[in-house]
Formats: sequence, structure tokens, C-alpha cells
Amino acid sequence: MSDDIFSGHRSINLPDAFAGTANADWRRSTRCGSNACVEIAKVGKSYLVRDSKDLGQAPLRFSPRVWRAFVAGLSTGELNS
Repeated sequence: MSDDIFSGHRSINLPDAFAGTANADWRRSTRCGSNACVEIAKVGKSYLVRDSKDLGQAPLRFSPRVWRAFVAGLSTGELNS
């Protein structure tokens, strides 16, 4: 198995990108003081991320493995610029 967290990534068509998002429980940071935030939701096994300013765009969809790697990177400061 490859260590690349993006292995197995596939592109999906636009209607599929919105599948399951209509009833998603979208959440944003309590530190968000405007509509210029990202929102996250868990739908099935996928983690979704969307821009709260542009709800017409398809959300990004991540597998549990990729999401865990992202959260770990945030926690360790690996993603700080």
C-alpha cells in the first residue's frame, strides 16, 4: 500500500459532488465572526468542506484517512506557514 494519502483519489461529476449534502449538519468555527468561513460536515464516511461565501460550489470531499492526516497536520503545526 502506498503512503501517499491521495492515492485512490478520483474525480467525480458535479451532481455526485453534492450527493448527500442537502441534509448535512454543516458546522463552522465559533471564532467565525462573519460569513467568510469554511464549514465542515460528516456525511457517511466522508468529511466535507465548503466555503460559506459560495454555497453553490461543490464541497470538497475527503476520506477518513485524508481527514485524519489533515487534522494531525493542524495539531502538530505542520501546516503553519
